[in-house]
Amino acid sequence: FLLEIGPPPCCWRRYSSCLAGGARLPAEYIHTAKGLELVRRFTTGVRADALAALNNNLMLWLAQNRSLFEPECKLLMPPVEVLAWENSKCRQIELAKTVGLEVLPTHYLAKTADCLSVPGKHYPLLLRPNRKQRNIIPFKVKTVYSPGELRAMLDAFDPDFAPAIAQPMVSLP
Repeated sequence: FLLEIGPPPCCWRRYSSCLAGGARLPAEYIHTAKGLELVRRFTTGVRADALAALNNNLMLWLAQNRSLFEPECKLLMPPVEVLAWENSKCRQIELAKTVGLEVLPTHYLAKTADCLSVPGKHYPLLLRPNRKQRNIIPFKVKTVYSPGELRAMLDAFDPDFAPAIAQPMVSLP
């Protein structure tokens, strides 16, 4: 069975002849109690033994609510702690350093005053949020050309996505 994200109707037949049926969950229900209720009703209705998700944000949402599904329907995804770790760009950067990968100079910026820690030679910067929050990301990447522009961006930055990650822009062939 396939539970798609999007408005009805579900077009499950076009994916595989191996599917016995499908339904759609409207995107606005993701990360809501109503969405969990609809997913649970779907898994119960088709007597699902297991549930998998196709992206980390959906897995994190479902894993955070694992008790609503298990033991009747096993969630085929890592524990919340693993998914939350994987969702963090800061943790990914630190892991890359730990295993010996070369990483650009990285600045973690949680408040406006942190912009003073970025040397002038690192501009222009690429700025990214640390993680998505409830499947929302304020921006994917932004180019920042000056300390003043960085200060203005940090003033407007939502602390739920902190820290912002700043790395120098590198031109590659």
